[in-house]
This record gives sequence, structure tokens and C-alpha cells, in this order.
Amino acid sequence: MNNPQTKHFTGMLVSLSFLTCTLWGGIAFSQTTDTQNPPPAVQEESTTSDDQGEVIERGIPNFPGLRPRPAAPPPPGTSPNPLRPGIRPTTPANVPMPLAQHAQGQQMMAAAVKNTSLLDINFTFLDKTYKKDVYGPKDPFSGKRIRLSCVRLKVTSGFKLRVDVPQFTLNLQGLTVSQNINRISNNGIKIKWQLGPCIEHAGGFGFSLSDVKFVYKARPTLTFDDQGFCKMSWNEKPDEFRVSIGDLNIYNTQNDLDKLAKDAVREAVNFTLNNILGSLMRNELTKITADVCGNKLKIGNMN
Repeated sequence: MNNPQTKHFTGMLVSLSFLTCTLWGGIAFSQTTDTQNPPPAVQEESTTSDDQGEVIERGIPNFPGLRPRPAAPPPPGTSPNPLRPGIRPTTPANVPMPLAQHAQGQQMMAAAVKNTSLLDINFTFLDKTYKKDVYGPKDPFSGKRIRLSCVRLKVTSGFKLRVDVPQFTLNLQGLTVSQNINRISNNGIKIKWQLGPCIEHAGGFGFSLSDVKFVYKARPTLTFDDQGFCKMSWNEKPDEFRVSIGDLNIYNTQNDLDKLAKDAVREAVNFTLNNILGSLMRNELTKITADVCGNKLKIGNMN
């Protein structure tokens, strides 16, 4: 092979070697790049919707060091509802809502009514002297009627009783409690009395009540603060409290004191069932709402 041919052949080999090296270098560079920097993987993240609790599947790139953005806070003036964990409905802050609107309102009221029936109720007579004095004609000089005799009675004792679990209805308009008591009786009521001469004596009498029925109404409400804690309010309806007594008998009193004793018993029934029983029920409901949604560190007077 002559010299020109040798040079031509050598040049072709050099060009071919250069091209081969270039191709292999590109392939190696491409493989290194793909291995060290893979495209971001896509993962499926399950999240819960704010209002319906639905599961929504979303594809979110899994970039190292990044986390999903947290849910937005509730709007100003509202507080998270503590009764439905995992769901984000809100209740307006500092706005009273009927207890019946609460997810556990019926259960809380039922527990309060049941607890009240387990407590001793103080059957309390009023601190009052019942009078039916007998007067004669007017005095011609003073113009005042002359008292001929005293007929007076004051009860100085009470007793404890328990009642069956009352029936109740709780709705958005309020609470209605109804109770039927077959019998209330006691034979050891202490009294002070005057009959004839206005001289006070100590004594006692007994009584028996049958078929006592009462209806009690109130408006229990809950108010949530900015942190989602609740406070219970109990607004009574004094014009919608009714008591009826089927039969009332008084024992061991003189006839002239009989009517006064009946008046004392009737007013004691009204006072006990309205004020005391209502107060006990309110106190029990206050304790229960504090356990369910209240801030026990801040629970104060919830009247």
C-alpha cells in the first residue's frame, strides 16, 4: 500500500474512533442524569372535605421536604364544633343556640332528668304565718275593727322526698317537663299555732296529697366562645308552671286550722316543684354540659 493510501486509511480510522467515543459518551451522560435526578413521583393523598367528610383523591407531587398545606382556619367569629371530630362545621361564637340544636342535647337532658330523680328533694314550707283572725265590729272611737280571736299557723319543719323520672320534651322552642306523683304524705310536720287567745302554741299535723301533677317549662341554651367551649344558660318560664292536686287531707289539727294547713301545703308543693326541683335539674344539666363541651377551668356561675 503506497503512502497516500495509508494516510487516507489512517484518517478514516481516526474519524470513526472520534464518532464512536462521542456516541458512547452521550449515552453514558444520559444514563447518569436519569439515575441521579428521576422525575418527581406522583402519589395519591386521601383528604377529607371540610363540610361533608367525603374522601377526595388528589395527585400531589412528592417533592422531598415539602408537606401538604394545612387547612385554612375557620372564619372570624366562629368556633370549631367540638361535637363532630374530624369534620369542620362551625357554630357562631357567643350566639346562644337551643340545647335541642346540639348534637347531644337530647342525651344531656335525659341524663340531667334521670340524675335529678336520684336526689333527695327538700319539701319546703314557706317562712310565712297563715292567718284567719276573727274580727268584730269597728271601734267607734278608732274606726278599727276589734280582733276577737287569733287563728294562725306557721310551719317550722319540712321533709325530704324523691320523685320518679319525669317525662320531658326538648325542642327548638324549649324544654317541657311533666310529672305525675301518685302520693305525697308526712305525719310529722311541726307547727306553731294560735287559736282563740293570741297565745302561741307548738304542735304538729300530718297531711296526704294524691294525684299531684305538674308541668314545668324552661329554655336551656348553649353559647360557645371563640375557643369552642360552651356555657349553659337556663331561662325559666314562670308563667308556664302549673300544679294540680287531686286530693289533700290534713290530720291532727283543729277544724279552724285545717284550711290554713291546706294553704300551707299547697304553697309548699308549688315552691318545691317549681323552684327546688327546677334548680336541681338546672344544676345537673350544668355539670353534664361542662363535661361534654365546657371549659372546666373557666366554668363559673352558669345560671
